[in-house]
Amino acid sequence: DCQAASYEAKQRAIDMQPGPKDSKRPGNEKRRFYGARMNCDFRGTPCHDPRCTVCRIVEHGSFSTDRIAGCGIRFSAGAHTAKGQGLAPGKELPPTNLEHFVSCAAGNAVFVSDVLLGRPQIVASQTDAPPPAGVHSRIADQACGVDEIVIFDEAQALPRALILFA
Repeated sequence: DCQAASYEAKQRAIDMQPGPKDSKRPGNEKRRFYGARMNCDFRGTPCHDPRCTVCRIVEHGSFSTDRIAGCGIRFSAGAHTAKGQGLAPGKELPPTNLEHFVSCAAGNAVFVSDVLLGRPQIVASQTDAPPPAGVHSRIADQACGVDEIVIFDEAQALPRALILFA
């Protein structure tokens, strides 16, 4: 509930800013996917392992627990791409290995999320520089082969569903 209230407040704040709107949805809202590490046999109740990212996100309702300092929170337009995130140690990402990320031992799950892009910055290469003033997110230019969105404020994302793999 607390994260939903923060999300809605951020959505209103983005919409109140002057300038052209990039979407018909408030806050330039998009549905995106987020891959996360799972250290337990999740059955609907979060475990107590602080390293279990899935349970921490379920428990807190936000993605702040999985943020890498300064790098933002990363979302994907494709569930298959998000599935490659959060792999168990020793597992290799596609295209290096096309079996690890779909195996039962992959140790990952995918969140379906609403993400507020606001006014995005389009980038053609990886950057760790802070976003320019007035920018709410970064989108990887599709020409570079990456379908990634990065936000810098946890209030801009709201988990809606969790996809577990057997």
